[in-house]
Amino acid sequence: MTISVASTEYLDLQKKINSLQASWMEKTSSVIFEPAIQEISYRNDIPLIAQTNLKIDENQYLSFIKELAELLNEQHSKLNNQMNSVLNLLNTELATVWINQALSLNHLYFNQFAKDFDLEEWIPFFLAEQALRPYLKNLSIQYKENYSNQSVEFFGCPSCGEPVRLGRIKDEGQKILHCPRCHADWHEKRLKCSHCGNEDHETLSYLTVEEDSTNQIHVCKECNGYVKLIDDREALEKLDPTMLDLTTIHLDYIAQQKGYGVSKE
Repeated sequence: MTISVASTEYLDLQKKINSLQASWMEKTSSVIFEPAIQEISYRNDIPLIAQTNLKIDENQYLSFIKELAELLNEQHSKLNNQMNSVLNLLNTELATVWINQALSLNHLYFNQFAKDFDLEEWIPFFLAEQALRPYLKNLSIQYKENYSNQSVEFFGCPSCGEPVRLGRIKDEGQKILHCPRCHADWHEKRLKCSHCGNEDHETLSYLTVEEDSTNQIHVCKECNGYVKLIDDREALEKLDPTMLDLTTIHLDYIAQQKGYGVSKE
């Protein structure tokens, strides 16, 4: 049984954005992410993105934002004035700032930017983040063999640092975590919290949705963290991590309604 609170319109838009990003990935596939330190580690609190030299061409990045803005205008003409305002503000200097702030997931910066220039709050971060993703995806591809074959002791995506929230059950029941942001994937013990490392079976449990045997929400009573774990081994269509995350957003709501996803600190 498939349940989703994401509208069909939004899912269709995301598919079109995915197609755009696929074309951008081809344009950025030659970018080499050189290590910024002597030996990259996947057993600390620093994601791969912070251990490499990420060189992004600001003009290329701006061209991606322009294409995305045009797509949004096509889908929602009422956004025309807002998109034009953003494009008129952007230049290579501001692009550098946006890249750095998007890399660090600094929502506060983008919220203030929207307020300062009378934009809808979601627009600046959405444009900055979506235009960044082809670089992040290429980074995860370039280093995939490294983090996929090593023991990852990082409580977030080892490639881009995105908080963990999505996983799949594969083959004989292995737990594979997925990043909806950069599409990295890595193995983790089935009985383990992806947020704090807790392995105590008495404080780890799962939530289920009635009449839905393929989706679970693994929760940790130690840190209040949760991960959506999807068993799509028998599914005819295997969704990419971005679409899988969107089509299971109802599981996020259920977990949050139960009090998970909120730090105990």
